[in-house]
Amino acid sequence: MKDSSHPLFNLKDLVKTQALDSLPSISDPQVWLSLKNADRELLAELLITKGKKLLGQGNSEALSFFEKAAEVASHSPKVFYLLGNAYASQDSNIGFLRSALESYNYSITLSADNVDADVWNALIKLLLQKGELLGEVGYFQAAKEKCQLLFSLAPALTPDLTSEFLWLYGRSYFLAGKIYGEVIDYHEALDKYRLAASNGLNVPGFWKDYGDVLFELADLLERSDLYGEAAEFYQKSIKLSHDCIESWHFIALCYLHLFEDKGSLLDYDFAKSSFENAAKLDNTNYKIWINWGSLDCEYGKQNGDAKSLQESLIKFSKASDLEPNHPLIYRHWSEALMFLGSLTEDVQLLKASEKQIVLSLEMQPESCESWHLYGICLNELGRYFSDERYYLLAIEKFLHGISINSQFAALWHGMGLGMYSLGELKGDSQMVEKASAHFAKAIELGAMKSPQCWNDWGVAMMRLAELTNDKTYIEAAVEKFQKAISLQDISFPHDADPELLYNYGCAMDFLGDYYEDVQYYEKAIEALSNVLAIDPEYIHARYNLALAFSHLGELVMDVDCFQRAAEQFQILLNLDNEDEMAWHEFGMTLLNLAHLIDDPALPVKSQSYFQQAEIKLMHAQSLGCSQSYYALACLYSLTNNVGAGIYYLEKADASNVLPSIEELLQDEWLENLRQTSAFQIFQANKERGL
Repeated sequence: MKDSSHPLFNLKDLVKTQALDSLPSISDPQVWLSLKNADRELLAELLITKGKKLLGQGNSEALSFFEKAAEVASHSPKVFYLLGNAYASQDSNIGFLRSALESYNYSITLSADNVDADVWNALIKLLLQKGELLGEVGYFQAAKEKCQLLFSLAPALTPDLTSEFLWLYGRSYFLAGKIYGEVIDYHEALDKYRLAASNGLNVPGFWKDYGDVLFELADLLERSDLYGEAAEFYQKSIKLSHDCIESWHFIALCYLHLFEDKGSLLDYDFAKSSFENAAKLDNTNYKIWINWGSLDCEYGKQNGDAKSLQESLIKFSKASDLEPNHPLIYRHWSEALMFLGSLTEDVQLLKASEKQIVLSLEMQPESCESWHLYGICLNELGRYFSDERYYLLAIEKFLHGISINSQFAALWHGMGLGMYSLGELKGDSQMVEKASAHFAKAIELGAMKSPQCWNDWGVAMMRLAELTNDKTYIEAAVEKFQKAISLQDISFPHDADPELLYNYGCAMDFLGDYYEDVQYYEKAIEALSNVLAIDPEYIHARYNLALAFSHLGELVMDVDCFQRAAEQFQILLNLDNEDEMAWHEFGMTLLNLAHLIDDPALPVKSQSYFQQAEIKLMHAQSLGCSQSYYALACLYSLTNNVGAGIYYLEKADASNVLPSIEELLQDEWLENLRQTSAFQIFQANKERGL
């Protein structure tokens, strides 16, 4: 007869009091074999509770309690579910997670005729957890299969449970997609999330996950519109849980990407306020500070704003304090230093940028992004010092990055910039042609959507046109600039990138010179006027707008065009009084105007323009513009000042800016000089090489 005073016969009291220390040794099965199944289940629960307590104390004896619980209640799905939970609590221990999976699976096997949603939920979540921990896609596949099986076994799940399992189903596709990079997995995940949302699922974590799928897909497909969609779901998460740090962080990242792509100040403001909220909730998260610094850096880069670049440096410093010696922080820090150094012409900042990127590469020598940035930094140093050695070093860094990953488009783009800079410095058309080939390679490898790459390619082609006098290059340049402009998401011309419009305008003016066609000059004037509407102090745009007006005036012999050119030159010189070429071209414009309206019957007006032209050209040559010597010779020929005309022809000859004899004999402005013996002597001396 059994001893009714044995503690095992007081299981309900033990469960109620949790007096686990009074549990006797039950190594002898005879102690519990006679118990009913319900009591054995209670006993197993107590053993699991005791084991969990020992586990929390780091006592390995806990495992023996779990094993005994499985033995005592080998019939109970509930006990194996609880065992699964106990093992799963040690989420960084692979062995425990394996035991948890075995326990959940056995629980499901024992209750084959009765679907227990809690067990299925725990099993699928654990498969996803283990897959993420190990980076093994097989676990995600297993989770998908479990979801499929569950829906076949229990088609009449409640809407709440259906939504919950659709979420898990979608997440299994999403996590597999992150490993495989297969777009179809992301779309399958989105299908499941849409169904879960239509079923009424409305919890913060679900909307956060929904946003994550779209965010990752936007990265994969390089589609900025998907960042906008992702942001909407992060907003839903925040509405339900305002303190969700990750949602604030990722919504900020969405708007950061949108700002990088479109340059919209509204996107910038949204990103900034979201980073502020994320940092308020957790100011110890270094990733928030890195990404917030990247936003400031991007704003500074796009708008030439030194203050914003300085703000980014403060944030990168904060991130570094929180996570010292992190290669990603060093890389972003280097980028901000480089842009600020370039903007402010501060070589110390450029040198500091180089040091930071070297530190990053010491920790991540295989980082193509860092080799690219290193090359760009050296290119900037080359520009600062006008020293080809830096350009050669930059090309060396780009080549090293290409040796690591020849498919990384940014490195080919960087190679193009290095080659172009070197070719520009040396006036070497072959080097510029190589640069053009590298830009083409970058486009082929994925820079197709980069307006900057198309623009840089166009600049190289335009320079080739100047060096070779081949109009096919300038036609190609126009195509590149048009492509760059078309890639911008703009509604009005004043929303465009002024650099792209400027280069396009210059190229159209160049084409006008080749074809002597009014339409090209008119397009140049329109583009350059739009640049000045965006930035009235864009000096180069104003200079080239004045030239375009002047060139059009020469072609159509229009006084108004020359007067509008003169107005632009005057505004330009008010901004920069030391621009020798502006003084020279201003003088040439006035000289054209004087010649156009010259009338012996009414000489006063033309004489006034001749005098103003002389003043401008004299000032230009005093500033060092040798091209003004020949212009002055023409002016004095037109005004019949033979002595001065011959004097400036000789000055132009001595400065190697004199056109060929053939051009001198055809230039209508020199007609009066050519009638003189002094010119004939000058011509004879030139022909004899004297």
